[in-house]
Amino acid sequence: MENETVEHTGGSSSYYMIRVEKVTTDWNEPYWAECNDIIEALEMNYAEGNAFKAIWRKAAARKGKKKKGNTALYDAEKVAFFGQRLIAQETDNGLGNKTGTKETSSEASHLPAEET
Repeated sequence: MENETVEHTGGSSSYYMIRVEKVTTDWNEPYWAECNDIIEALEMNYAEGNAFKAIWRKAAARKGKKKKGNTALYDAEKVAFFGQRLIAQETDNGLGNKTGTKETSSEASHLPAEET
């Protein structure tokens, strides 16, 4: 393991940056990647971004870059929590049911009547 750096800050931190030395494409040069830049470039939503950050922190900790107070279990629980949110977003489509369509009046008949 590399030298361990433990940080805790509200701003940009070194545990959210990594040097990519072995690039995938022949034409690309080694570069610095930052977690937030990738989240924004891919236009991730809140749940996607938080799951990605938790995976990033968990992996960065193996390289010696840790967030103060974090554990591998904590980040794994974050991934599971936000993974469930992603599943709900895909199955409910934000509309409260599994079909992705709005409830009809007959489907909503079990709901209390609105007060006038």
